[in-house]
Amino acid sequence: MKTGWLLGTSGDSLLAQLGGKSERISRTDLLRVDVEAGSQKGKATLVGMLMGIYVGDALALTAKEQPFLYMRHTEEGELALYTALFGLVGGLMGYLAGGAGDQMITFDFSGDEADAASAWEALVEGHSQAGQKRSFHFSLQGAWVNGPLPKPDGAQASPYFYYGGSQATSLNMGRKMQLTYSLNDFIDVGLACVWLGQPTVGIFGLDHSYATASLDGTGLYAVGVFQPLWKLGWRTIQWDIGAGVGWASQEFTASVAPYQNPSWIPIETKAHSISTLLYTELKVYLADYFSLGVVADWVYVPEKVPEIQEFVFEAKHLSTTSIGFVLSFHI
Repeated sequence: MKTGWLLGTSGDSLLAQLGGKSERISRTDLLRVDVEAGSQKGKATLVGMLMGIYVGDALALTAKEQPFLYMRHTEEGELALYTALFGLVGGLMGYLAGGAGDQMITFDFSGDEADAASAWEALVEGHSQAGQKRSFHFSLQGAWVNGPLPKPDGAQASPYFYYGGSQATSLNMGRKMQLTYSLNDFIDVGLACVWLGQPTVGIFGLDHSYATASLDGTGLYAVGVFQPLWKLGWRTIQWDIGAGVGWASQEFTASVAPYQNPSWIPIETKAHSISTLLYTELKVYLADYFSLGVVADWVYVPEKVPEIQEFVFEAKHLSTTSIGFVLSFHI
């Protein structure tokens, strides 16, 4: 009896790492192969913990009266408490759903030729499926969003400059949701929904006037994804380059209250136009069915930002960019 690592199969031979060297063993020389199927509890616990933190914090710490799933400013102690609580709950759920512990799968070749052929077919199929790319991919992206609205540390910065009455940050936990299908080992196609808003900003001008501005909207895109590292055969690391074209619907609103006339003067622009999406994503597979990655994207919207005297906008168009993280399930 020999113990080692199963590397794969080639024709009617088994490839294994035995005693520090690779060996090819003919199917006819096999009597029994025991393959250890490791426990999924550890991976399931980690996945559950990450999803618990993501979903829990997004639901509990979302800024009110702001675009979709923007996070509010939170005290460090409060954030740590929520993160620990939701991570613990999610990890426990993952542990309970992780199934049984370590298992041993036996392939018996000691019977007649029909039984041996059946065992060999099951071994080849099992190993092939273990290294096979999953077909469907569903991802959730959270990111720090930049766009035309001014930043607190920009040229107009002052003690009165702030994000919204609810003190929202630029972190959007729902920047993008995406579902794709693998056409082959290196190309996926699918749909992406991107939230294109920015939290409300407000400023007191030198003439004691007050102004606010906000941006909200979504874009729906048909996307194609290319994995340039597919020939390397890496199972735990993947690099995605994605592009899409679709339709963006946005609403830009602003209100100005001059010092001489304290009544609000509303300014509103609704934009509906063809839009494009570009992104790049580097992900690490924590399990065959789950990956965690970093992502950067750019959504181009051709509509221009209205000119408002009180603001110096960061861009001329309603386009937005973001840098963040992505959680993906692979089925």
